[in-house]
Amino acid sequence: VAPEPRRGARVGRPLRWALAGACAAVAVLTATVVLDSDAPGPDVVELAVAAVSDETAVYHVVERNRLIGAVGAPEAERLIFQESWHTTGGRLHRKTFAADGSRRGRILGELAGRRTPGRRGGPVLSWDPGSNTIARMGFAYNPGGIPLIDPHTEPGASLRELEADGRLRATGTETVAGTDAYRLDSGWVRGITRRTRARVVFLVDRETYLPLAARFTHRLIGGEAFTVATRHLVYERLPLNARTRGLLDLDPH
Repeated sequence: VAPEPRRGARVGRPLRWALAGACAAVAVLTATVVLDSDAPGPDVVELAVAAVSDETAVYHVVERNRLIGAVGAPEAERLIFQESWHTTGGRLHRKTFAADGSRRGRILGELAGRRTPGRRGGPVLSWDPGSNTIARMGFAYNPGGIPLIDPHTEPGASLRELEADGRLRATGTETVAGTDAYRLDSGWVRGITRRTRARVVFLVDRETYLPLAARFTHRLIGGEAFTVATRHLVYERLPLNARTRGLLDLDPH
């Protein structure tokens, strides 16, 4: 659980990495351009949720996360990369990498586990490359607020939770790196603490309905805000079989 920032929009290390790891999705906000036509129909949310809810698939995701507007965040921590494999049943294997310019650099950490409902959250194994040790941990428990604040929630789970809570709306169309996308917006809801507000915007492919990008904005006490912008470089469905089940485990270390 990340501590609440002490004042202003200055963000502490735990909160920075929690939000960068979570978002829950564009390299920079200006990478998207609003379109004037082809507004989404009423079934876009259902189709987007269905696209990330295949129980017979392993989802493979490569993403680039950029922290925007956070006072005091070192430049080296404003851009990170992640690669993950997950299932709708709660299995998750994720690697986090530092940026080397605009590319993926050295590995910062790795985790693998199974997410379960309730306060226990589910077991996690986490590998620290600095000490070359593996620690037993658990997924964070989210007692309320926007589901995406959990840094270990895969994007599909966030879409399903937001839809179940009646928070997700199709609000228009944009382009992401030349690809047409529907925009799904949660609107402003309670954030990490009761006195903060949060909002997430998902951009899903208009053909496959798989996520292309997301923007998570957190408004702090006093009105300051910062955004984690994520661009999904890869978001693909793989068949769930003996080979892909192995991708859900922690790498040998």
